[in-house]
Amino acid sequence: MPARTTTGERVAWLGIVANLGLAAGKAAAGAVAGSQALLVDAAHSLADVLAAGVLLVGFRIAGRPADTCHPYGHGKAESIAGKIVAVLLILAGVNLGLWSLGKVWQPTGLAEPGAAALAALVLSIAVKEAMFRYQVRVARRIASNALLAGAWDQRADSLSSLVALAGVAGARAGLLVFDPLAGVVVAAMVVRLGWTLLRRFADELMDKFDHPELLQAI
Repeated sequence: MPARTTTGERVAWLGIVANLGLAAGKAAAGAVAGSQALLVDAAHSLADVLAAGVLLVGFRIAGRPADTCHPYGHGKAESIAGKIVAVLLILAGVNLGLWSLGKVWQPTGLAEPGAAALAALVLSIAVKEAMFRYQVRVARRIASNALLAGAWDQRADSLSSLVALAGVAGARAGLLVFDPLAGVVVAAMVVRLGWTLLRRFADELMDKFDHPELLQAI
């Protein structure tokens, strides 16, 4: 197996394990603390588990050598995996956004989130930022756009946790609607990231030439 494929798979497995742990931890803390924003953020981390799994499969297929049916190799599998990740993010963001909006419009039953929500979000931000930096470094070293997309997904999760943290803090200050409202903002961030990645990988699959200044010179 090529070293590039092995490296990509290792990063994908790290993403699966880390995101699974974060999703479970945030879901438990969100349920105990009664935080809508934290539950939405936990669902985002769970979607990241699926995304990392798709990247893992994509790397395995892309690492196969060229054959009779695929004389140019299987490298495009990475781009296909990236598009699937983008679609998963969009679907997750839309569903989470609708759920959070329901809580904003009908805030009955909202309660002040417990301190456990704050602790879980601070930990999530630290872990996600570390994963982002590591994944970007590896993605650039092995020249993988799919892995780079996964890295930016980690950064988006870190930022969404930051928004959720602000929402929980506001709710603990007495503004209870801030908690589900933060969930809406987080969901919007997820959808925006998914759409950006979807367009990027569509261009990659169609071999878009993104240097108009060179065409002008020719």
